[in-house]
Amino acid sequence: MRQLLFVLSLLLAGCDLLNDSTAGNGTHRSTVTKEGIVYTAAVPSASFRRTDTLSVTFTVRNTTSLPRTFFFPNIQQLAFELIDRNNTVVMSYPSIVSPALSDFTVDPGSETTLRIQSLFQNWDGRIPAPGAYTLSVFLAAGNSPRCPLTIELE
Repeated sequence: MRQLLFVLSLLLAGCDLLNDSTAGNGTHRSTVTKEGIVYTAAVPSASFRRTDTLSVTFTVRNTTSLPRTFFFPNIQQLAFELIDRNNTVVMSYPSIVSPALSDFTVDPGSETTLRIQSLFQNWDGRIPAPGAYTLSVFLAAGNSPRCPLTIELE
């Protein structure tokens, strides 16, 4: 009986691995390095439905020997723009944010991760048309280079 339970548990574990929702749909990322700071933008896939929620992860890694502090004029530290083939910004984040100074420091050899989740709709509620886009992710207030990702909206 124990052998049968063991075999069944192996089979079930194998089925779970085969049905993993991330299989064949790995993380899509873009990395840019400037002055010893490594900026990486990542999304779960390069293809989205227009009804999906866009989840963006942005990591700031300090490879220098000195701490690096990033200052912002408000609480919004991470931003993105969704740009169509005509180079038109069809969606952006953040919207207008009230002033409230903020900052964060990344120590040498450390990293900080920021996240954004947003529906695929612009400030007036319109949803971008299906097609290819550049998702440009960056620290707000000009604190980083842009990390471009090519994504497809279905």
